[in-house]
Amino acid sequence: MRYILTALLTIVLGATAAEACSCYTPAGPEEMANIHLDRSDIAFEGRVTELAIVRQDDAPIDSSRNEKQVYARALLRVSAVWKGELAEETVVYTPLSQGSCGAEFILGECIIVFAKRQDGAIYTDRCMGTWSNQPRGAYLGGLGRPELVLDVPECNFATIYRR
Repeated sequence: MRYILTALLTIVLGATAAEACSCYTPAGPEEMANIHLDRSDIAFEGRVTELAIVRQDDAPIDSSRNEKQVYARALLRVSAVWKGELAEETVVYTPLSQGSCGAEFILGECIIVFAKRQDGAIYTDRCMGTWSNQPRGAYLGGLGRPELVLDVPECNFATIYRR
């Protein structure tokens, strides 16, 4: 069932991002990492351990829109934190509707998440800098040393900061 949900989320997010998402900023990966870090409330690396699709009633409210939203809810095991306070396992929401630039979470993969707190929940999208094919190695150069590094061996990008 998890693999079916992962495939569904990948297809839905991939299709909407390619067709309607527009948030391009002309900058290199290190500069983009700094821009995303400055604009976010939270910045961390984590491994996706669960994925689900939820309605707006079970997700943060997108105050910029009046229509009901559908979200992907991703549970991540946090491996490194650059900004903000998080639990070791953190839930992140991203929109699935067209034009909302939802972030693509892939079950089992590690990703650097730039997010905002909204209505008591953590919310991200591609324009905030969260996307599956991000240049994580180059992002790490722009982000510098994390404030906190946890033991999640599957996420090898933050391991360069472990001693």
